[in-house]
Amino acid sequence: MSVTAGFWLLLFAVCVLLGLGRSRWGIIPYLQTAFAFPAYFWWGQSGVLKGPRWSLISGVVLLISVLVHLKPRPACAKSGPTRLFSLLLFATSLNAVIVTFFWSSNFAVASATMFEGLKVALLGYLIELAISDEHDFDFVLILMVLGIGFLGFEATVFKAGEMVHGRLEGLGPPGANGSNQLACLTVTLLPIIGGVAMTGRGWKRWTAVLAAPFAINMLLLCNSRGSFLGIGAAAFALLALARGKERRLVIIGMCLGGLGLLFLLKDAAIIERFVTTFAGEENRDKSAQSRVDFWKAGLNCVADHPLGIGGGCYKSQVSIRYIAHLSTIPRSVHNGPLDEMISWGIQGLLLRLGLLATAMYCLKLGSSLFSRLGNTSRSFQGLTLVSGLVGYIVSSFFGDFLDAEWGVWMCALAAAYLRLALVAQATARATESYSMNLVEQPHPFEYPIVT
Repeated sequence: MSVTAGFWLLLFAVCVLLGLGRSRWGIIPYLQTAFAFPAYFWWGQSGVLKGPRWSLISGVVLLISVLVHLKPRPACAKSGPTRLFSLLLFATSLNAVIVTFFWSSNFAVASATMFEGLKVALLGYLIELAISDEHDFDFVLILMVLGIGFLGFEATVFKAGEMVHGRLEGLGPPGANGSNQLACLTVTLLPIIGGVAMTGRGWKRWTAVLAAPFAINMLLLCNSRGSFLGIGAAAFALLALARGKERRLVIIGMCLGGLGLLFLLKDAAIIERFVTTFAGEENRDKSAQSRVDFWKAGLNCVADHPLGIGGGCYKSQVSIRYIAHLSTIPRSVHNGPLDEMISWGIQGLLLRLGLLATAMYCLKLGSSLFSRLGNTSRSFQGLTLVSGLVGYIVSSFFGDFLDAEWGVWMCALAAAYLRLALVAQATARATESYSMNLVEQPHPFEYPIVT
């Protein structure tokens, strides 16, 4: 066994034991198997790490850890948006079950995709439950910073993965092993890195500062047009939502990030690929044009099967009926919303978009509450999560990952963030830290959720 494999196994075992004492430690084994899945690295492809199903084991560990420490939530932490988050996550899963059993074109393929989705939904619940206070929340954020920083470090320093046609492949969590998926994951978490770098303290801030260039470089190596658009949309959303001190933090962060991007952006092929996104049909490269054709074929499938055909069925089998003039083998639709409609029906897409919209509402509302309490750092943190979700959604328009695992991570963090904001508001009231003016003129968002 190599030293790296031994360290990985030791960390896993220690955190399993620590998870019995506090549920947040149970998150480490799961994220450890996500960002450093042994089979994807040379040190885990043989020996004791090769055999076990680490993702399943880590999920069970997190489940046990949460159940051991499960406690009733205070009344002040309950709200309409957080209840809606749970309801929509359940409804999305229920719809997948119904479509799989009644309308799937291939039950074996659809059921495998369905069970994977159910596991991800359960994971979302567990992450939200594992976060009991603001320290836990910060703990999960820094874990994600470490995870994406680790992948960027491996890609940059040790050249992990492989470059295929100028794009980084074969590096990333299960479900994000391709260049487009890994780029989408990176775009989703980059605003979190920026938030921790701008508002964190001590070692957390410097960890984010060190992780940022590796993550940005990995994004460039992935060379994904959709994710380039996603990071632009994320930056615009953050700038548009920020106010006062928050906007100053955003501008500083964007300037630093822009300088780092210019320093790393040395490959002319990356710029050329991005420019083709906006080219007309006569100038668009073959890859971009074929993607538009695949989207049209996907819309035809939705018109024929508005209630869905089951997850994975289009890519593995059904697509050949609609793209026979484009390809002799089945292909994916390369569009998240379309893939969601094809797989789980129009109702499935509405539920998924409702879940994401609820997460954004939770974050914006929580950020407003923290801002009123004078906690600029925590308020800015919520805006960075909104930015990450925007980047995720925009990137998902160019790949089949609107239902990706990291999207559910973000929704779980959003629900936990609003709950923490409500607890902070209640604590401030109890200690009479509100001014009389704020008591007499409550925030317009407050009454619908606080009784």
